[in-house]
Amino acid sequence: MKRLFAWFLVACGAAGILVLGALSIRRGEPTVLSPCAFAVAMPALWLAEWFTGTLLPYRSAVVLLFSGLPVALIYVAWSSPLLGAAKVIPRRSLVLLAVVIVLTVVCAIASWRSGLHYYGLRYTAYITGAAAVALTVLAAIGAWARKAPSFAKNYVFHTLLFAWLAWGAFPLLGELP
Repeated sequence: MKRLFAWFLVACGAAGILVLGALSIRRGEPTVLSPCAFAVAMPALWLAEWFTGTLLPYRSAVVLLFSGLPVALIYVAWSSPLLGAAKVIPRRSLVLLAVVIVLTVVCAIASWRSGLHYYGLRYTAYITGAAAVALTVLAAIGAWARKAPSFAKNYVFHTLLFAWLAWGAFPLLGELP
């Protein structure tokens, strides 16, 4: 029963990540509630390009739904130890968090000027602050879960990490090339 419940939770987490991915790009341009996360915006651009010129009546819905699918599938594959109700966060997940933190800092520095130019100080500072808070919370949860392992902490850590990747990580600040 415990493993079946773990599968259910991971499926719910993947569904939530799909929804957050759709919310990230729903406006078509970066906003406070739809920051256009890179991991979702790029598949959305590819899907939109692929469906250009088609008579598919629900093209926008297809793009919104399927653009978050890669992040949700990677979440399920990456979090496979959760399916066995694992209590300990794998070291690779902490390394992934460290990579995300470093890339976030690099992206924030690299895109600060264009963010100010295209979106202004308020939005750019909000996005940078949201990233700092999200990654600090994730690091704290990761440290807490490593100190006192439990399935719930492991699940929350992984789900929030991939939810962040789907909703707000590496947002588009500026124009596309």
